[in-house]
Amino acid sequence: MKIGIFGDSFAIGHEPTKPFHWYNLLAEKLDSKVHTYGMGATSTFYSYKNFMLYHWQYDLNIFLVTSYPRYTKPLYMSFSGPSQNWVSSTNAIEHLRNNFNLSHDDKVQLDMLYGWYVMSDDDFTKLAQGLIVDKILQTRPDTLIIPCFDQDLSLSYETRQKLGITETGNCLTFLQKQYDELGMKDSNSFTERLDAIACHFTKEVSEVFTEAVYNKIKYNTAISCPTRIEHLHEVTHYYDKKL
Repeated sequence: MKIGIFGDSFAIGHEPTKPFHWYNLLAEKLDSKVHTYGMGATSTFYSYKNFMLYHWQYDLNIFLVTSYPRYTKPLYMSFSGPSQNWVSSTNAIEHLRNNFNLSHDDKVQLDMLYGWYVMSDDDFTKLAQGLIVDKILQTRPDTLIIPCFDQDLSLSYETRQKLGITETGNCLTFLQKQYDELGMKDSNSFTERLDAIACHFTKEVSEVFTEAVYNKIKYNTAISCPTRIEHLHEVTHYYDKKL
């Protein structure tokens, strides 16, 4: 079996934690090969375009539906050369303004993008997200849909029921459980350690999330976050405290 993964930063991890990226753990359990098209801070439309190009190559596709308001195009900034920069929110814009040496053109781009976020029509972006998911399921009805953020998922109640999506069956709920278990009252005060966090998850949460996805694939059991996910280490093993 070959598995294709499509999504944002929940679908791509750093090289040092490759052994416990959730999709690699899933491939091991299913005795499969996996390839991810994940890219941090990207939109559902970005993942949709990749899905339409490459889904036919895979026996199983897993599509992570991200936040509906995200801007759909990359920015090219002076500090990153030819690399693409995906800016997912007004908070991300402020982070760039406060932490990078920006050129005049960089500042103009960010000002225009800030205006786009302020003026963007939520009704339109919600509808677009729903239509994208509908098209994915029309194209490949066997695609496993996993929400990244339940509050930013615009699917109807009927569609959620059909897909078996529960209130806790999203990536953010697993991540919030991770924060709770590690006593992180303010997650913004910490930065992820690249050797201990994979796709935002600790090894312990990756294993639990993998098991939930595996059970959904094998037994059609709805994905849901458990009430406890015990960790072997303290928070400092997984995160650095910001100065």
